[in-house]
Amino acid sequence: NVGPIGLHPVANDPRLTSDTQFTVSVTSLAAPEKARKAFNKGEQEQRKGKLQAACDYFKNAIAVYPRYALAWLELGRVQARQNSLIEAHDSFRQAVTQDAKLTDGYIELAHVAARQQNWKELAEVTDNLVQRSPDSSPEYWLLNAAAHYNLGELKQAESGIERGLRLDPRHQLPQMEYLYGLILGKNKDYKSAADHISNYLRLAPDSKDAASARQALALFQQDASLAETEQH
Repeated sequence: NVGPIGLHPVANDPRLTSDTQFTVSVTSLAAPEKARKAFNKGEQEQRKGKLQAACDYFKNAIAVYPRYALAWLELGRVQARQNSLIEAHDSFRQAVTQDAKLTDGYIELAHVAARQQNWKELAEVTDNLVQRSPDSSPEYWLLNAAAHYNLGELKQAESGIERGLRLDPRHQLPQMEYLYGLILGKNKDYKSAADHISNYLRLAPDSKDAASARQALALFQQDASLAETEQH
């Protein structure tokens, strides 16, 4: 019996870090100068690694202009770096409440939900992301499939991971192979499950999930052999 899937490689993928200068928020464009100055200072402190000072500046910006979606977003990112996940979650929720089109807010909400193993919320948030941008990022599909897998919703998990794999031909997110293997194993396609987990271990031999993946691989190879013996 293989347990819930973790999501370690996602957090380490350099392509997934966002920079506010590329993030556009309509409500944030209306922020008054005093709020913008506080926000800019917060960004400067954040880049220096002075997280508490950054937090204070972002809160100042929000106090001046509560609809400042980007300030809520960056506040949440700082809080997440401080491992204050409940506060980060609330800040990201505020970001998307103030600007429902702020994609980065949904992505960050998904990351927090994944870290908290809140699979129901992760499914809801990533269902939204994949509906809005179905072809933009394999990461959305990985998170979505992981959520549905952990909720026992294998059909949605399988279709999601297949979509994600098609968007990731260079295997930048090797854990998709691992998750696909686990899904196939649940569906009793043990040979294919073993093949995909072998792919994962070839692509990411030193990952945090490697020991669990090797254990799953051994189980599926054993099950595949038993199934083949029974057929004969």
